Formats: sequence, C-alpha cells, structure tokens
Amino acid sequence: MWRIDFAWPDRKLAVEVEGGAWISGRHTRPTGFFKDIEKYNELTMMGYYLLRFTPDQIDSLYAVTKVRDWFNERGLGS
Repeated sequence: MWRIDFAWPDRKLAVEVEGGAWISGRHTRPTGFFKDIEKYNELTMMGYYLLRFTPDQIDSLYAVTKVRDWFNERGLGS
C-alpha cells in the first residue's frame, strides 16, 4: 500500500524523510501530500509514533539525535 522510509516495527516507530519541499517534489504536490496524510493517519491508527525530518536534518545528524533521544526517553538506548 505504501512505504515507510525507516521503521522499527517492534518499537512502533516510523521515520519519514520529507524531501522536495523546494523543488515541488512528491511530498508537496497535492496527490503526494494527500497520500502522505493517509499514510500518517494509518500509522497512528496502528499505534505507531511518527518522526518526520527534512533531508537537511538527516545530513546534519539532527534526525539521528532525535531518534536516539526517542529511544533513550523510553529506556531503550544503549
């Protein structure tokens, strides 16, 4: 039905990278935007936590820090 960019199904964590904001990419065009909303709502209904990041946040390691924080806050970090 759809793909998740990164997921830890055993922890119910999904991570989405929202690319193309400055180039009218899939996530910003109406059809892609509406499909993303459907996906995010379905994930929520399935009990998932969803973290969303931009490509710049991935490159700068901000996203890595936030995912690590998410695990640590739940006592799941190393």
